[in-house]
Amino acid sequence: MLLLRLVLTLIFAASSASAAPMIWLAESSPGFEKTIKMDEQTRDLILSGLDNINFQIEPTNPKRGLNRLQHESNICVGDKIYNAERQRYSLASAIPQVVVPGLRLYLREELAVKNGLNTDKSSELSLSQLLKNLPDLQLGVMQGRSYGEILDQLLAAPALQRRIWRRSGTDMGAGLVAMLLNGRIDAIFEYPNVFKQYSQHVATESPITYLRLKETPAFISGYVLCSRSEAGKQAIDAISKSIEQLSRNREYLDIHLQWFDEDMHSELTRYYNRIYGTAFDLSQ
Repeated sequence: MLLLRLVLTLIFAASSASAAPMIWLAESSPGFEKTIKMDEQTRDLILSGLDNINFQIEPTNPKRGLNRLQHESNICVGDKIYNAERQRYSLASAIPQVVVPGLRLYLREELAVKNGLNTDKSSELSLSQLLKNLPDLQLGVMQGRSYGEILDQLLAAPALQRRIWRRSGTDMGAGLVAMLLNGRIDAIFEYPNVFKQYSQHVATESPITYLRLKETPAFISGYVLCSRSEAGKQAIDAISKSIEQLSRNREYLDIHLQWFDEDMHSELTRYYNRIYGTAFDLSQ
C-alpha cells in the first residue's frame, strides 16, 4: 500500500509539473504604458492559436525579463534580436514574430549641419567612422538592449564607454527620446515607428534628423525567445507553427503596416513577403 501511494504521489507530482504554465513576459511597469502595440497584437494572435500549451502573461521590465529567461525553465519573451549571447540560454522561434525597418541614428540636426554630414535618406554612413570624426558625440543607449551584433561590438569598446549614457527602467525608450529632444545627449539608436511615437509627445526647440547606418540592416527581425529547457522547446515549436500559419493571413501583415507611415508600406511588404514566404500585393 505504501508503495502504491508513493507511485501515485510521483505520478501526480509529474503531472502537476508538466501542467505548469509557460510565462510570456510583457514589458510593463507602474506608471508606464506602452503606446506601440505591435508586439502585444501579434502575441495575442500567436497564443490564441496554441491548443496544448497553457500560457500566462506577466508584466516585467526588459532587463529583469532577460534575466529570468536565463535562469527559469518556463519563460518566453517576444520581439527580441537573437544573437550569439542569447543563443547560449534561449531558443528562438523558427521565423520572426515581427519584422520592422531597421535602426536609425537620430541626432541633433545642428551637429549634422556643423559637421557636414550627409542626411540624404537614401544614403548610409558608417557609425565607426562617424565616432572617429565626432570625438565628443554623446550617445544614449538602453541598458541590456541588443542593437545587433555589429553595433553591440562597437558600443562595447572600452574607449567609447565615457561617451555612452546607459538608461535603465521600463520607460527607457521614451526616456532616451526625451533626453535627445531636450539636448541632454547628442544621438540615440531607434526604430522609425518608435521614435515617431515617442517624439510627438515631447516639446523641443532642437530639430532632429536621422542617418541610416552601414552597420545596421535595412530591416530587423524580432523573434520569440523561450527558455532553453524541455518546456521551452515544446513552447517554441508550437509558437513557430502558430506564427507560420498566422503570417499567411492579411491580418498579420496589417498589424505591421498600421504602425508605419504609408510611404514605408511597399518596402515593408516586400520584406515581409521575403521573410514569411508570402505574396501579398498592396495594389490588390
